Amino acid sequence: MATMYPTRGGWGEEGERMGKGERGEEVVYREMERLPEGWVVIHDCWRYYMDRRDRHVNYEVDFIVLVPGKGFVVVEVKNWNEAKVEDGEWWFRGRGGKWVPMGHKVSPLHQAFLGAKRLNRELCEVREFGRWYTDAEHREGLVEYHGLAVLLNQTREQVLPAQTVAGDAADAAENGVPLEQLYICGEQDLEDNLRGKIERLFAGGKHYRPLEGWQVRKIVQYLLPSFYLKGDPVAYNRLMEEATARLHGVLPMLRGCRDGVWVEGCAGSGKTWMAVREMERLCAVHGTGRRVLYLCFNLALAEQVRRLPELQAAQAAGALEVYAFPALCREIAGVAPAGEREQREWYQRLQVGGEVDVVAEVLRRLPTERRYDDIFVDECQDFPEAWGRIIEALQGEEAKMYYFADDRQNLYVTGGRTYCPQTPTVVRLERNLRNSSAIARYSAEILPGGGIVQTIEMPGPEVWVQNAVPDAEERARRVRFWIDRLMHGKREERHRGVKEGQQNGWLAARAHQIVVLSPYSAFKAAGSGDCVRPGCCLPYVRGLALRDAEVSNEELVRRRLAQEEVVVGMTVRAFKGLEADYVILTDVDAPGVDRAQTAKDFYVACTRAKYGLVIIPKSEEGEKYARCLLKN
Repeated sequence: MATMYPTRGGWGEEGERMGKGERGEEVVYREMERLPEGWVVIHDCWRYYMDRRDRHVNYEVDFIVLVPGKGFVVVEVKNWNEAKVEDGEWWFRGRGGKWVPMGHKVSPLHQAFLGAKRLNRELCEVREFGRWYTDAEHREGLVEYHGLAVLLNQTREQVLPAQTVAGDAADAAENGVPLEQLYICGEQDLEDNLRGKIERLFAGGKHYRPLEGWQVRKIVQYLLPSFYLKGDPVAYNRLMEEATARLHGVLPMLRGCRDGVWVEGCAGSGKTWMAVREMERLCAVHGTGRRVLYLCFNLALAEQVRRLPELQAAQAAGALEVYAFPALCREIAGVAPAGEREQREWYQRLQVGGEVDVVAEVLRRLPTERRYDDIFVDECQDFPEAWGRIIEALQGEEAKMYYFADDRQNLYVTGGRTYCPQTPTVVRLERNLRNSSAIARYSAEILPGGGIVQTIEMPGPEVWVQNAVPDAEERARRVRFWIDRLMHGKREERHRGVKEGQQNGWLAARAHQIVVLSPYSAFKAAGSGDCVRPGCCLPYVRGLALRDAEVSNEELVRRRLAQEEVVVGMTVRAFKGLEADYVILTDVDAPGVDRAQTAKDFYVACTRAKYGLVIIPKSEEGEKYARCLLKN
């Protein structure tokens, strides 16, 4: 069988189309599934790209068939009940049985040829393909292409009059293929040796270099965004949710532990999910009879957990408290919100110590009545050993402890020991439940020994590594282009007399599904001593929502959860613990350039992306590093 993208073409198991589509395309899709192994068929490929003159180009083709050792064929499908050619023009029988001329529209065959030429031109303009797609003299593309029109429910006799249609004869002559071979008419004709009909298209015409297997794979990787941005993330997220539900079988291990349980797993393995589910259960069973505390490292993660609908009632009743650990310590110590600089200095003393023992100060001020029956410590790998004294002081008699950690995401405890208590129960999660298989495999190559045991094997976009862009403003323009590309879908069409369920209602990504990440901060707080790194391009990205003196990272998280139509830009470390359907990671350099560009930072950044990951390096070294991981 041929490899089909998307799988099942968007139709349900019984052939019922989900959203846009007509019966004609479904019939063609089913027949193309029977093509040989190694062939690749892409259905409903909508293209949106920027050419060498920085012009936005978009076009759409019904099917692309990539044939190893040959080239590619573009197929245009017309689900006409009847069609004819009169006076050099195509006619089709529309609603009510009336014959309707195509008028100003081009013929089906010419539509296919235009799509083929535009695809050919686009690939020629991509540097990634330039070395093998054009010859040494940079003449015409070396990959052979053809157009193929499929007209259903009509007879072959209508093909010969098509010689009089403007453009049809010229299109056939361009590649030396007889016109009658470029049309497949009727379902019976479609079923009769489709493979042979396609292969015969390559028998004549110009002698271009044939596509090799690895070139087919490269083209598919490049085209992936065009047919996976059309609502497939919805199906993908549903599959992930179904896979995550299997973690319910692990939850009894949390409930069965007496003293404590240590849960470790890769990024996206469901650690926070398990913590939330167990907290929800405890609060539902015991009400205010037990006090539950959730602690994590990142303020943004705490804000997201705090706002989960399933935990709202428990928090309102006082049965559950959710904190980022530094914020809890500030509250206990009575440290009033001060300037950015003062907060930073206080936090540094809490983390690494100093002349003033901040941990001891927090312990001295901790009320004796502030004890908890169940404590969940998320992101435990980022807790210094000294913080364990405070955590232990928060434990009530016979308190149950739940620790969740992944040492590969340890970004903060670098000069000392991590808080790692001894627990009788250890649970290891070895399945990635967040990232597409391509992103999971890519991320696993970043850190030694970080291999993923299991992933969700569902076709999805690959990792897109862009060419290095040294200039920050130019890099920002590239970020904006990718935001537009991800969000640029067909306008929602509404037709009179068409039932709601048959309307074309798909759109591309929503703004809140996209996050732009940088290793560097885009905000300089007054008097903080901090500064925006020269390599940070976020402030130059038009329309990006960023942290500033008025907007905190927590506020950005709230805007995402409220599904406001803004794209959020944050630092990699501020977004740790969170996730987004699409992540655009910019300002990337090779690890080791500075403390913000470590391999662990890169691992954390890549694993935030659930469905699509775009990497825009700022240096050739960064590009080389990112591309090297792609090849493994």
